[in-house]
Amino acid sequence: MAEWVWILIVFALYFCILIGIAAYRSNRMTNMGDYVLGGRRLGSFTAALSAGSSSASGWTMLVLPALAFAGGLMHLWTAACIVLGMWLTWIVTAKRLRRYTISADNALTIPEFWEKRFGDTTGALRGLAASISLYFITLYVRSGLISGAKLLDEVFDLDQTTTGHDMAILAWAQPSALSRSCPCTGNASTSPEHSPASSRAPRFPPSGGSWT
Repeated sequence: MAEWVWILIVFALYFCILIGIAAYRSNRMTNMGDYVLGGRRLGSFTAALSAGSSSASGWTMLVLPALAFAGGLMHLWTAACIVLGMWLTWIVTAKRLRRYTISADNALTIPEFWEKRFGDTTGALRGLAASISLYFITLYVRSGLISGAKLLDEVFDLDQTTTGHDMAILAWAQPSALSRSCPCTGNASTSPEHSPASSRAPRFPPSGGSWT
């Protein structure tokens, strides 16, 4: 059997397993809060694993090793800064953001949070935040597709152009298939009183006020 057939089988099995897990656990999803944030019930290990796998992309597989190979030990500062940045994000930002979003009518996304945080009723703040996020996510996805195609070219000797197109199709198809397995009601957010942590969440502070 040709080598490319085995590669195709491995990738097909990988996506089938992901979609199968989503379909099997879909009975626990009753609203968008369950789909987007796991109902805010994820443990620390699962949340850390999810965040780490989401942030790992072309820079971890290609850029960082290339920097270490080209510059040697001087690029240890890069790894140290990455670890420090992740630590500060989880210790300083994550807890406050979680409590804020719960207080802000259980906001599920950053654009929705900014809108509710500052009481914007025009939708301008949400649109601006979403546009900024979409711009940088587009660049991030493009770089990930290019680096992924280059990696597959080096490892499996696959054509970069064809592989890049295939990866783009899979990147679009996978979340589409997973979202169809979610029996969500379509509500953008869940009422905070149904959240397990809502009883511990303080009242939402006024704009400009301090909150620790």
